[in-house]
Amino acid sequence: MVGRDSSSGQMKEFGVMHKVPTGDTPYVRAKQVQLVEKNPEAAISLFWAAINAGDRVESALKDMAIVMKQLGRADEGIEAIKSFRHRCSLQAQESLDNVLLDLYKKCGRVDEQIVLLKEKLRLIQHGIAFNGNPTKTARSHGKKFQLSIKEETSRILSNLGWAYMQQHNYVAAEVAYRKALYFVEDANKACNLGVCLMRQGKAKEATIVLENIISLHGEDIKSLERAKQLLKEIQNFQKHEGGSKRSLSTLFNHNNNEKDSTSVSDGEKHYSNNKHGLLSSSTDFVEFLSGDNALNMIDWEAKINIEMNLSRKKHRRLPVFEEIVPISDFSPSTTKDT
Repeated sequence: MVGRDSSSGQMKEFGVMHKVPTGDTPYVRAKQVQLVEKNPEAAISLFWAAINAGDRVESALKDMAIVMKQLGRADEGIEAIKSFRHRCSLQAQESLDNVLLDLYKKCGRVDEQIVLLKEKLRLIQHGIAFNGNPTKTARSHGKKFQLSIKEETSRILSNLGWAYMQQHNYVAAEVAYRKALYFVEDANKACNLGVCLMRQGKAKEATIVLENIISLHGEDIKSLERAKQLLKEIQNFQKHEGGSKRSLSTLFNHNNNEKDSTSVSDGEKHYSNNKHGLLSSSTDFVEFLSGDNALNMIDWEAKINIEMNLSRKKHRRLPVFEEIVPISDFSPSTTKDT
């Protein structure tokens, strides 16, 4: 009896050490193969077995998709989530969406990423996000923290801005970043806004944004240095070229075949007649966020008594999918549109 208890205790300790759940179910076996035996291909097969057996389907589906991404099979992960998410609880859908967004980005499926981000904004607008709660517990780098609706809205808008930048749609990206900064100030988002303005030849507006970063966000060293570098590029160009709006825009847009900033992508056209009445094109999105209707997006905050705090103070960085575009990507000699 003592020996059995000792063995059981060692198993539990081993599981905690490797973050492996205990037991002898298909999902537990899959996690053991993934984390202990380090065999991702075999783990995928076992995750499939867990899903088919109905064993912790939500966790198995998310874990399997993440392993597929690590193996360069992100497209398979996307199809798996789409095919089996109906077997997961309503509460799990939000986290599945976050995994999907990561997979879309990995695959370069920007159109679908944009559609899903807009859908997440719709859920927030209608008070459905967070299951109707004002905050939720989130996790980043293994640590838990409380995420508010306001912070989540800023995060989604920022990701949407980044996605539009990948489509060279700097008009929509500018609007998204401005709204993201309205909810939560962040030096990195402000830098990206500055880039959007530079891409449109708006040197004066970009200069104001970048100078504000330097004066108000000195604690963010990386963003501070990036803002200084971008300012230097604007100043150098204005000095040597006269700095007209047309010439500055040309500097940051070498590809003459670039998409029109107000064009509607194929992926968004597919959703133009969706039953939710979701904003179907980038043009609709710009008009919505630029007009008075944008105020409707924060109506739900009054309902749950969240006070908007717009004071200038340091905010913790949230785990987002956006990237900081390297400064060198915007220099005259190295700019390449993809």
